[in-house]
Amino acid sequence: MATQWQVLRRDFSTSLQAEGKSPNTLRLYLGAVDKLAKWVEANSGPADPRQLTRTDLALFMAAMSKEWKPSTCSLNYRALQQFFGWLVREDRIDRSPMERMRPPSVPEQPVAVLTDDQLRTLLTACDGRDFVDRRDMAIIRMFLDTGCRRGEIAGLTTADVSLEERDITVIGKGSRVRIIPFGLKTAQALGRYLRLREGSGLSDEARAAAGGVLSIAQFGSTRSINAGVAAGIAMHAWIRQHAEPGIAAPGSS
Repeated sequence: MATQWQVLRRDFSTSLQAEGKSPNTLRLYLGAVDKLAKWVEANSGPADPRQLTRTDLALFMAAMSKEWKPSTCSLNYRALQQFFGWLVREDRIDRSPMERMRPPSVPEQPVAVLTDDQLRTLLTACDGRDFVDRRDMAIIRMFLDTGCRRGEIAGLTTADVSLEERDITVIGKGSRVRIIPFGLKTAQALGRYLRLREGSGLSDEARAAAGGVLSIAQFGSTRSINAGVAAGIAMHAWIRQHAEPGIAAPGSS
């Protein structure tokens, strides 16, 4: 039989998902509830989270401050605020035990940034003409120009990028949509990357060394057309095998 901790955790998770919270938010909020439940059990606390008091939570945060960094304490504190706030909204408790608690203080820590020399070295490292260099240059310049999060850049599609307007459309935290501009050098790097991605994938040196280059007009990605060609070759072999007696299937001899 499920305990009250398990039941309320399950229902809290369902509410978060219904509100469209991101997987990272779910992991943070539910993880904080799990840590609190584990601590309560280890300290012979109440079997029902609705019976927790402000003193219980203060003792929990004091214990956790010895194990966690201040920033981690702050994140978990705010996650538990959401849990008890949800209990109030669901009429499971009248008032949150965290109502008059003060959040943990987080000392200011300046974020390390790259120097101009380090940035020049980084850009020089991918200042080539092959596919990987073109791709990396476009990604790095996009990060530098927009200040976007890693997940926001990773989630971009070609439909989200406008070279004409020189901006991208990203979906950030809380599913908020933002339109962010980028500069001319980033637009140039993106254009070079996209042309190479939609091209044959051959360098100028490879083209010069080849006796000839054959291509197939396509609508779609190189990967999709390759899959279609492979299927066509297999079908052609199958037709020849069954339509013309005496022709063996490839690889059968």
